[in-house]
Amino acid sequence: MGLAFTLLALVATQTSQSPSYFKQMVPVLTGQNAYEEYYQAQELLSKKNLSIYYTWTPKLYDQLVENKRTTAEYLKGLPKDQAALEADNLKLTSEELARERIIYDLRGSDYIKVYKLVHDNIQDVHAIVRRGNEKPYYGFRDKVSLSSLFPDLAGYKAIAKATLADSYYLFAIGRSGEATDVLLDTMTFGSRIGEGLLIDRLVSIAISAIVNSGFEANLDHLSETDCKKIERYVSHYLSQPTAYSKVMYTEWQSSRKAFDQIQSASEIHEMGRLFGGDVDAQAEPSSIDSEVTAKWGMPEFNRFRDSFQRAIDRYYGSLVSGYQGTEETWQDVKGVVPTVVPNSTDKSPEALGEQMVLIMIPAFSNAVTAELKARAQVRLLGLHARILQYKWHNRNLPKQLRDAVPANLIHDPMSGEEFVYELHDGTYKLFSRGNKLTGEIALKYKRDPNRKTEEDPGSPIP
Repeated sequence: MGLAFTLLALVATQTSQSPSYFKQMVPVLTGQNAYEEYYQAQELLSKKNLSIYYTWTPKLYDQLVENKRTTAEYLKGLPKDQAALEADNLKLTSEELARERIIYDLRGSDYIKVYKLVHDNIQDVHAIVRRGNEKPYYGFRDKVSLSSLFPDLAGYKAIAKATLADSYYLFAIGRSGEATDVLLDTMTFGSRIGEGLLIDRLVSIAISAIVNSGFEANLDHLSETDCKKIERYVSHYLSQPTAYSKVMYTEWQSSRKAFDQIQSASEIHEMGRLFGGDVDAQAEPSSIDSEVTAKWGMPEFNRFRDSFQRAIDRYYGSLVSGYQGTEETWQDVKGVVPTVVPNSTDKSPEALGEQMVLIMIPAFSNAVTAELKARAQVRLLGLHARILQYKWHNRNLPKQLRDAVPANLIHDPMSGEEFVYELHDGTYKLFSRGNKLTGEIALKYKRDPNRKTEEDPGSPIP
């Protein structure tokens, strides 16, 4: 994660856990905050245990056999009481046994059959999300503390995965309008939950990517009405201020608050132990020496905190200002950080406070790249919707992008150039050139190879 607040939160997860995160955030239901619905939706989905269905593949049963996670007798379909005995011999939990029985029961199924089970069991979850989308959203990240575990985020991503399976089923049976609705509803809720901390934003971006993958796989199945819905959605989405600057401000305040909550020597020592290890597998191991911090008292920690907060104020202040600009300028935004890495022999609290800022920096550049890609894909989805509307009205694809898209939308604010549109044998390629952080970004239109084309002057109908 690379964030001061997130790292400090990790300390707490190893020692304590809030008995009820939702009750902590919402002591009394108000009925006026979409957060309440969103949390309830992910909680309801979790209770349904649908993950085995929306992550199912035809090879799942064969993989179970190959891994020899149960006995040949059970895989042939033993009665439940006998299977339970076998499970006990194999040290399987009741949950593992139930999962393997489901996998056995689904052998020989196909995606439509399995995803129909998701569809039949997720409608109440969709209804709660839609109800939340109609209300104002107020997050509670200002209430988080070192003991906050963010259990809702995994549930939010699960909603997106289940929705993807549901949309597959709806597209497959010709109900593209309903598929479009559930995908856009999910994108709306995903966007709204991403206005808190950076970890919220990363989950929001992941949800956007999941929804876009559902559209990308089914662009060829969208009706003209579906395309209009998408066009309206994307126009509204792009008219809103970008959330990334707000996220940086929230991280800034949370980082300060997290350090203010350190009050005991044991917390200082645990913080030093955590920062002394390889917290992020993709980051360089921290050089904050736990043996040094283990000897600190509050005076040393206060010096460390003051140094860190001075450096983090300079850093975040420049980010908040920079990300208020257009996407075209984001690749040039740089946080103001110590220009010289503190000498490795300098173990003073002041030096280590500045060094912590340097340790945190890589996570932000990765997050910016993810944010830029997500916004580009939403723009591309809107362009696809306009291109396909043109196709429905003219029985042909446009020869050039400006035939179907207003001039102001052809400009790609990230690359500073126009979006690229290329015709290829009755289909087309649409992409953003991106920038040095992202590289080329596409949302690909795939014409169904089994769909017959009709004779018509110009390009055949996809």
